[in-house]
Amino acid sequence: MDEIFKIEARAIVEGMKLAWLKGYKQVEINCDNVMLIDIICNGMSCEEVTR
Repeated sequence: MDEIFKIEARAIVEGMKLAWLKGYKQVEINCDNVMLIDIICNGMSCEEVTR
């Protein structure tokens, strides 16, 4: 998988973790990577995305 894709996926996951820890249960993510949005919406884990 492309290194930039991995970096973008990791950034989104880490941001979501931080939001969850701060008590936010709903967040809006803006991203222009259609494949990454599809993966997030279909519930794949970060480890599956960044392999």
